[in-house]
Amino acid sequence: GQIVIQASPNDTVCTGDITLSVIGGLPDATYEWAGPAGWTSTDPMPVLDPFSGNYTVLCTSATGCTSTADIDITFGNLPVIEASNDGPLCGDGDLQLTLTGAAVGDDILWTAPNGDTFTEQNPMLLSPGEEYTGTWTVTVNNGICEATATTEVIVGNLPNVTVNSDCNGSICLGETCTIIGQE
Repeated sequence: GQIVIQASPNDTVCTGDITLSVIGGLPDATYEWAGPAGWTSTDPMPVLDPFSGNYTVLCTSATGCTSTADIDITFGNLPVIEASNDGPLCGDGDLQLTLTGAAVGDDILWTAPNGDTFTEQNPMLLSPGEEYTGTWTVTVNNGICEATATTEVIVGNLPNVTVNSDCNGSICLGETCTIIGQE
């Protein structure tokens, strides 16, 4: 009869194992599995070594009837990334966000606490406001696997300080004067 290979949890994974099974096989059948890098198994539900490629099974019933099926399996590489920034930023200045671990061709998406998004690997924010303070999330997708990292950004304004004194602009030796600074 017709058989189909089923991959569990599915035919593409970034972490964890893939287990294969046969749908439509007979309970008394034997299985001969083959795959990339010389991999073989006779287990009815083998757990795969992490090699991407084509896997085949030859199913033989107790009466000697055979059927074959194959499936393409992909083991992806989960990006190992880190996010950072050159803050805290007080007053005027620019803020540099930095992503390490992304490869050329990866899709990159930075999301600011206010919902703004950036697709550069290392965005430079020119004179950012306090709305950028908080947790920034960056997601890297390599077409198979996706990883996320965060960095805490602090953007503050310099306090507006005024200075008052009772000196009337000048003081002589021996005189006292009170100077008060306030925000």
